[in-house]
Amino acid sequence: MAVEIEVENITPYFEKWEPQVFLSRKYKSQPALPIRGGWGYSEADAVVIDKSHPAAANFRPFNGVEVEHLFARLRMYEELIGCRPEGKQHAGTQIKLKKQGLRSGENGKKYDVMEFDITALPLEVWEALKAEWEGPQGIRSPDFDQEDHFRRRDEATVHYVGEYWFEISSFFGEYDDDEDADPSGSRA
Repeated sequence: MAVEIEVENITPYFEKWEPQVFLSRKYKSQPALPIRGGWGYSEADAVVIDKSHPAAANFRPFNGVEVEHLFARLRMYEELIGCRPEGKQHAGTQIKLKKQGLRSGENGKKYDVMEFDITALPLEVWEALKAEWEGPQGIRSPDFDQEDHFRRRDEATVHYVGEYWFEISSFFGEYDDDEDADPSGSRA
């Protein structure tokens, strides 16, 4: 059973950076996200997914749900690795959608509120288990105790629930292929 941990809100670490700018500069192998706003810890700090943002061209056909999941993974990395001091970082992260709901806000805004169950291992434990697994007495050895290895991994696993607020008004109620429809409703 995973041990529950508390994760700090990372907003204070990046006061001078909008998430879109920060993430696109740090994670160059990921497409820039078509987002504005905050880090998604509350309605007031929601991540605004903007279908008209120039970075939306990275997601054709546009898929706001894909943007939500990419953002959630990147924020998780910052919570477990980027904003943590050396010796307190994690690896082997996994993120799983636990709950999702639609909420209405002021002026007709629509919010997708997602709750993710996030698990990881302390970095030093992950490195030791990886070295054991890949080492000469590891998985390729007939004497390797895989059951014990997995038991120790499970005992060292930590977990937390992360809540993510996305303002989705720019694409709410649209389908990916709506861009191909003309105003009369017929398909191009």
